[in-house]
Amino acid sequence: MRLGLGILAAVLLSNAPVVAAADEHSISFQRTRASTVTATVQAVDQGTRVVTLKRAHGKPFTFRAGDRVKNLAQVNVGDRVYVDYYESIEVYVSNPDGGSMNSGTSTSVETAKLGAKPGGYADQEETVEATVASIAKNKKSVTLKTPDGQKTLIPVKNPDNLTGVHVGDRVTMITTMALGVSVKELPKK
Repeated sequence: MRLGLGILAAVLLSNAPVVAAADEHSISFQRTRASTVTATVQAVDQGTRVVTLKRAHGKPFTFRAGDRVKNLAQVNVGDRVYVDYYESIEVYVSNPDGGSMNSGTSTSVETAKLGAKPGGYADQEETVEATVASIAKNKKSVTLKTPDGQKTLIPVKNPDNLTGVHVGDRVTMITTMALGVSVKELPKK
């Protein structure tokens, strides 16, 4: 639950305004970020599983590929490694409905088939629900209470983000993080 509350803190600390949803009883916010990093294999030692990569405008970096990395034998000097990262946060503030609050995490992992170039994909979605326990009069902070009674004080950078938010409102945060890694052989010239 700490992860979700931490991300909510980042949202409230930002200057970005929260957008009102179509439902007048719900305030929502969504932010996504995606990036791709590429690097070229400079060296690979199959015995020690040590790999050296170099980004286009950077220094080489070395790491040991763990035992979970399948098909390391398929990696060759000159191969290109692609790492795609995606994260999303959705925050919904709504009137309490009296129902039970739900929190949880789901994770999925896929890896390359045996004999293929190494690669894989993993994602995690976490849902955290809390109740607004208090709002500072100056709207510089809000305290959230999780179903297990944990209270977290969160500073608010943009007080306008609390317009329409009341003590007792339900806050639902959904965070998604995904990471994909693929290795591709560069075409022969």
